[in-house]
Amino acid sequence: MIKKLFILCLLFVTLSAQDCKRMNFDFQLNNNSDKAVYYAESSSPTASSNNPDTSLNILDNKPGVNGNTTQKINAHDKIFVPPHSDAILLYIFDADVIEKQPWDSVVKYYKILKRYQISEQQINSSKLIINYP
Repeated sequence: MIKKLFILCLLFVTLSAQDCKRMNFDFQLNNNSDKAVYYAESSSPTASSNNPDTSLNILDNKPGVNGNTTQKINAHDKIFVPPHSDAILLYIFDADVIEKQPWDSVVKYYKILKRYQISEQQINSSKLIINYP
């Protein structure tokens, strides 16, 4: 009985593994600046295209909104970010701007410091490191 159960579990694991076509790794995001920053990502369907939708209205999580500081990176610090899609757009914002100005103003005047377009191939790399600036 135990042998049958073991074989059944092994078969299930083998079949499940075959369905996994990609393996995303957390990527490292380094803030090499002297100021704190926030990051946000968009997993828009156009993120991998030559003309991605760069609107800030499509961000997966809006930094600083409703006191959200989970996406804050202090000066000379690093974090590990789990990608939420095959390809993403990553935005870097000045922490002072996020904390002192309404989100509508950030969107209207596109107050970003930097935008990175990260491909599926880069995400599937186990050694992806993004350095800001």
